[in-house]
Amino acid sequence: MKKAILLIILMTFLNSFSQCIDGDCDNGFGTYIYSDRSTYDRYEGQWENGLMNGTGKLYFTNGWIYEGEIQNDTIRGIGKFETNTVIRTGLLKSVYDGNSLSIILDGPDGTFYDKNNNITASGIFQNDQLNGQGEIQYDSQIRSGSFIDNKLNGNGIIEFVNGDRFEGVFKNGQRNGYGVQTTAKGGELRGRWMNDEFIDGSDYDNPNAIDLIAQGPGAYSIQVNFQGQLTIPMVLDTGADLVLLKRENFASLLAEGNIKEIITDDANFSDASGNTNKGIIYVISEITIGNYTISDVPCAVNPSADHAPNLLGMSALRKLGDFIKIDFNKNQLIVD
Repeated sequence: MKKAILLIILMTFLNSFSQCIDGDCDNGFGTYIYSDRSTYDRYEGQWENGLMNGTGKLYFTNGWIYEGEIQNDTIRGIGKFETNTVIRTGLLKSVYDGNSLSIILDGPDGTFYDKNNNITASGIFQNDQLNGQGEIQYDSQIRSGSFIDNKLNGNGIIEFVNGDRFEGVFKNGQRNGYGVQTTAKGGELRGRWMNDEFIDGSDYDNPNAIDLIAQGPGAYSIQVNFQGQLTIPMVLDTGADLVLLKRENFASLLAEGNIKEIITDDANFSDASGNTNKGIIYVISEITIGNYTISDVPCAVNPSADHAPNLLGMSALRKLGDFIKIDFNKNQLIVD
């Protein structure tokens, strides 16, 4: 009985030490278990002179995993390092900072992936930061060019998911210097930028811009076509809830079949003067403004006197786009 107890104690004592559980952990390929688990849990890979040397897979006690090249028990070389939040792939090295250990990218052709924010950086790394040519992919945009500490510095490009694009000079991640910004709709802005703001250069030239006809101080009209048949000049009016038509124009559109249905016969809506009116709201099948064609546009008969103009109100303008501005120098309506 005493011998059995002594044997159990001896085995427990021996198992408390780190040990090679499989293969050759001196000069060859082997699996090694670290009993203290202060940093490493186990290593599976190549050994030389009793040290991790060559390629292998190193498991950390906190769940980290490294797979790649190791030199004299130190991570240094091409490999992949993964935690629960990031993945680093490329030329890696281990860095001790006091009592903590970090595995960082340091060299060309590296890739860093942030799992939480879905951000991917690739290129030349120095001390875990992009320094040199590289690219960073965000959900909303891709930045490429020359980087210093993960920020564009020098020549660079931003490509936005909506199709817009900027190419020019950057400083500390912001547009600073000459650059060209183009939009997916054909717009272009050339000139000098400072701290991400456009300072001077050529005007915004958009082939899809809608020409405005000046009607006096602050008043503009637009040529609006109805299903390729009737073209009517309409006053641009952001104060009117609906497209408001003169009685005779409404009658013509109704006769030609451009008014397809009634939404409600008892509605309240504002006119250009801010007055609230009660009346019938109809639906226009289709209208074309510049290069834009929109469908199912709510409208009403202008309740003002017969001499009141046709108004292009918000029921049409909202369908053009999320952002609208007026270029007063060119008398154009810009839609983004």
